Amino acid sequence: MHRSTVPGSSRTLALGAIVLTTALWGLSYPLTKDLVSIYPPGQLAVLRLAIALVVMLPILLAQGKRPVLSRLSVLLGLTGVAMFQMLQNSGMQSVSAGASVVVLYGGIVILSSLLGWRVLGETCSPMMLGALAISAVGVGLVALTVSGDSDAGLPVVGVLLIIAAAGAWAVYTVIGRRAEDVDVLALNAGALLVGMIGIVPLAVREQRPAWETIAVGSDLLALVTLGAVVTAGSYFFWSYSLRHLRVIEASVLSSAEPVFGLAFAWLLLGETISWYEAVGATAIVGGCLLLVGEQEWPRPMTLGRDRAPCPVPGVQCPVSE
Repeated sequence: MHRSTVPGSSRTLALGAIVLTTALWGLSYPLTKDLVSIYPPGQLAVLRLAIALVVMLPILLAQGKRPVLSRLSVLLGLTGVAMFQMLQNSGMQSVSAGASVVVLYGGIVILSSLLGWRVLGETCSPMMLGALAISAVGVGLVALTVSGDSDAGLPVVGVLLIIAAAGAWAVYTVIGRRAEDVDVLALNAGALLVGMIGIVPLAVREQRPAWETIAVGSDLLALVTLGAVVTAGSYFFWSYSLRHLRVIEASVLSSAEPVFGLAFAWLLLGETISWYEAVGATAIVGGCLLLVGEQEWPRPMTLGRDRAPCPVPGVQCPVSE
């Protein structure tokens, strides 16, 4: 069985980063669904990215650093920022928030895991496959209920756009897994800047919303929260987690996102949670807990075997019994 070789403290922080990321993703759906009825997809993406950069850049500059603008940040910006934001926002114009969260992150889990296996050569242990299967069952149960109860239904074009967004995020995840020696905040600031610049030509061609529709206090608060907290936070925590977890691990753990999505939908929108959704959410959490338990435990050192390298060349260090 393949086990993680990441130190326990770093792995624990990475697992916490995944939890924070999925919670922020869950919060994004009630906010985004409300705002796509006001702003066109491109303009909403540019606004949330600009607000995120307003938060990230002062922190970065205070540390004496600058956004990383390189081939890597361009690839990350085009896939996980520009394409992801545009496809997600466009799909959510015709797909309900509950259905969107299940379709998108169900797709992310499967596509990211497949790319991690095929591109990065990551192995799937029996426990990993079990976690992925359990999470898929949970996502499927939630999807059946949400799609049946949704007034918006699951329009084919909207679903395809959201699945394409999941594919863009999967590519972003695989690329980001290779970025191990670059400052997380600087790289994310560069990627968000590239993504925003890439969306601007599309945004300027969209019809501008009337001032009276965007000057509502609650909508402005939702926009600021979406940019400053959700966007800036989720990109940072997700990138950090990829430094210490395999893509397959991060992808399966992120399948807990529908749980947060349903919880925030109930809390903010007053949507009820059926027993199908409760069972599905429980299965998703069970799959995540199964994966969390798969971590490295050091083997005891035996006499005559597993000799640790001695720091002094030519000297054989004693072996502990």
